Amino acid sequence: MDISNLLKTPTVVFHLAGTAALCGVAWLLVKADRWLHAAYDTTPGPGAHLEYATRLTHALGQSMEIQARDMAQNERIKADLAADELEERRGR
Repeated sequence: MDISNLLKTPTVVFHLAGTAALCGVAWLLVKADRWLHAAYDTTPGPGAHLEYATRLTHALGQSMEIQARDMAQNERIKADLAADELEERRGR
């Protein structure tokens, strides 16, 4: 088998860059895992993932409540604007 094409500069550089990128991604994943454990104080053990899931669910619930409140306020504003427009048309 002729490997002379594999040893050409562009091929070697491409493979080295790919290897470096994979190492970088692995390093970032390790750092992210450590950061998450430090940020949420979830050392691996019984209940750690449950606590994280509970916090995540609570945050999601709060976000949905805020979104629902904003949507209701937008609907009230639309209704007020429609009522004002109707009143303005009747006044003409």
